[in-house]
Amino acid sequence: MLYDRLAIDVRGYGLYYKDEINDAREGYSVSLQAGANVRLGHGIYFNVMGEELFTPYTRAAFRAFGMLNFDWGFRVGQR
Repeated sequence: MLYDRLAIDVRGYGLYYKDEINDAREGYSVSLQAGANVRLGHGIYFNVMGEELFTPYTRAAFRAFGMLNFDWGFRVGQR
């Protein structure tokens, strides 16, 4: 079933920034992020995320990345 293998994540944040050297780099920014986490098998996940940053100083700031995770544990000694 797909419903127990897929997770969707959406978030946003805002912040105030000020560059101490360049006075033109001061203001507010807002970011929107969306991502998905797909379970490919037991302990194997593929994550993908995209982010768009809105700020008056930067014209376009889109980022995207993907990651393959292996979440396995090994035990040593008696149980």
